[in-house]
Amino acid sequence: MSRRLQAIALEYGQNAVPMVTAKGHDELAQQILEEARRAGVYITEDPQLVALLSRLNVDQEIPQELYTVVS
Repeated sequence: MSRRLQAIALEYGQNAVPMVTAKGHDELAQQILEEARRAGVYITEDPQLVALLSRLNVDQEIPQELYTVVS
């Protein structure tokens, strides 16, 4: 059984704290990754971090306990 592709986009710029700006599975995840590549955004693969961040909603701030992990 293959793993589902997941992607979560974070924004660090305008907000005082990082925020989830997009997330998705499979085809939507591929679109998020393609857009990030086109924009020159750094991409990392971390299944454990994705598992944690996938619990958050889009436009939700990253909890303070995850600041070090996402930096």
